[in-house]
Amino acid sequence: MVLLERISKGLAMEGNLPSQRKFKEMQEELEYKQVQMENAATTQGRLQQELELRKSELEKISTLEEKIKVELAQLQVYTSGHRVVPSSHANCARGSKGPLCSSVSRPSRPLARPACVGSVHPTLSDDPMDIRGTCL
Repeated sequence: MVLLERISKGLAMEGNLPSQRKFKEMQEELEYKQVQMENAATTQGRLQQELELRKSELEKISTLEEKIKVELAQLQVYTSGHRVVPSSHANCARGSKGPLCSSVSRPSRPLARPACVGSVHPTLSDDPMDIRGTCL
């Protein structure tokens, strides 16, 4: 009797099994979905790397922004604490001789220069947003 039940169950299960053609289609679909999942994982990994890169760039920009604020504050202190020589007379103040220099009074001490590379001509503006005369 047990043997007959097993055979009966086996035949019933056989009716539930897909045909060979359907089984092959299911295998192909499974392979396709596995490839799609691997591609999605690769894309997710690349996007994660790009996110980390963008976060580090944002951190650098934030740090740079803070440095610029500090330098602007220092420049404001510099320009408010020193007598500013107009740019056309700056060379005269440094000891240059010439026809325009005869009318310029020379300071008793040399003019301090901002700590930057290049030629900088400070302005008389008290506006902290005025960047003329700053190092860029």
